[in-house]
Amino acid sequence: MQQHKKKTLVRHEAIQRLIQGEDGTELVKYLGDICLRNLGCPCKDPLEYAFNEGKRSVFLAILQMAELNTAEFVRSMVKDNEEEEYF
Repeated sequence: MQQHKKKTLVRHEAIQRLIQGEDGTELVKYLGDICLRNLGCPCKDPLEYAFNEGKRSVFLAILQMAELNTAEFVRSMVKDNEEEEYF
């Protein structure tokens, strides 16, 4: 059990180092865009719903490991998307 906790801590620290830089922030925004894209859209297909939920839960786990505030991060993503111009 102790070894499992050590591996988990090493993984959390690795994710934090990855995300702290400018490239890491862009990566997290990109992952958020992919993983949260179909959040407000109800799926009639239960398999598609389960797939989208799986993407969302992985993304939220990454945010948690990086010790990012999930609600704040999602709000900033929505704000960034609203400011982008679409052609």
